[in-house]
Amino acid sequence: MNGHAPRMDIETLLAELENGPALSPQVARWLHDGAVRFATGEARTLCAALGLRRRGQSSAATRQALKRRNAALQRAFRHIVGESTRQRMLTLQRLVRPPLALHIAGPLREALADAYRSGAYVPTSLSRLYEIVEPEGSRGSG
Repeated sequence: MNGHAPRMDIETLLAELENGPALSPQVARWLHDGAVRFATGEARTLCAALGLRRRGQSSAATRQALKRRNAALQRAFRHIVGESTRQRMLTLQRLVRPPLALHIAGPLREALADAYRSGAYVPTSLSRLYEIVEPEGSRGSG
């Protein structure tokens, strides 16, 4: 950012705005410098001018949707009973694939509904579900 203000993110800006009318000097400088870069045409978008998104990065809204989806899938997995992790994972995979499992009730159905309500794509591949549901290093145990 040309040696100007330190790189910030939208969460920092929102936290500052929610804390009151006065912005910290760092956030004020970041907003000012970004606005100047945008106004002078140095950056094509305000997001680029503020350094909010680099190519290939998700927006804050997308990141939040993914967090909600992942938490819901993890919750759903905890409600599935089975003899092994793999058996439970296969059940989860079957439940997230169309047609959706409307015949189930209770906390499992609510968790699955939350995953779809998150706004993020709900994956159906077994490998992707493993990545979301199982903590790093525990795969294959069961």
